[in-house]
Amino acid sequence: MLPSLSSPSRFILMKVVRSVAIFGVVLAAIGRLAFKTLVPQSTAEGVAMGKYLLGDSGLLSDGVGKHFFPWKAAFWTSTPGMRKVISPPGGSAHLATRTWFYDEQILSALQPGWQVVICGAGFDTRAYRMHVPRGVRFFELDLAEHPGVQNYKRRQLERNGILSAPNVTFLPIDFKTQSISDVLARGGHDPKQPTVFLLEGVTMYLTRESVAETVAAMKAISAPGSLLLCELFDARLLTEAARDDAALGPYWKFVTMVGEPYSFGVEPAKMASFWTKELGVKIIAHKTPEEQRDEWLDTPGAIVIDDGLLPHGGICHLFSLRLK
Repeated sequence: MLPSLSSPSRFILMKVVRSVAIFGVVLAAIGRLAFKTLVPQSTAEGVAMGKYLLGDSGLLSDGVGKHFFPWKAAFWTSTPGMRKVISPPGGSAHLATRTWFYDEQILSALQPGWQVVICGAGFDTRAYRMHVPRGVRFFELDLAEHPGVQNYKRRQLERNGILSAPNVTFLPIDFKTQSISDVLARGGHDPKQPTVFLLEGVTMYLTRESVAETVAAMKAISAPGSLLLCELFDARLLTEAARDDAALGPYWKFVTMVGEPYSFGVEPAKMASFWTKELGVKIIAHKTPEEQRDEWLDTPGAIVIDDGLLPHGGICHLFSLRLK
């Protein structure tokens, strides 16, 4: 039997317990707030951070990304076991295989004098890390201010001595009120030279009509040989049944949780018809989710961070399209 404590002792013990409890609550709140600032604050930052971490793992060549969020990059590279916290199901595989596909298509198509237009460029680093033929110009289109990243990105590149490429033109644009053709014309884009348009991670947030309008605008200012690189998502993810699907369920829950629901998708069996008959473009290459998974699992080092799921829940199809 424990001896009873005197009144002063009980008072001191209660004070200690109360202080420890308060300290624990305050410490937990501070830790939660600090961790919240460590996770990506936007889709653009999340994609950039994911690509940088894949580069840190040796699966991508992207050493530029760390300059956009240096202290966050330092934290996540020092805690590799926690990276799945900021990655959606199949996210690492998706980012890697999508980047590999687009990089391969760009590099295989580019010739001296060609142009690359990156729509919704965000923290894209291709203009600074890709070895391209002489005379190739890059045009980065994005919102200049919040929620865009263009001005912040330029400041970070300049601060780290990277923004010295005369072949990169930053063009602020509000995609809701301005046309791509008008903005590119003011920026010096030459419609007589072939262009590779990159629409990465965009179509799923649009509508069928806006995708058609965007492709039509690109075709109107494209020289023969011009390409469009983009993805189409499987329309199954837009249904309520997706949350109970074994493959789509985890990804459906993640999309719902982050509050950025998708608004456009096409059934895989109808994707070819959508591009060729509805929009009048030619399919040059099409990589299915299953092909992306096989490529990912066949890549040395990928198995270390494999989450066992299809890239992006098995709903993302990658396309290279001939506009003219």
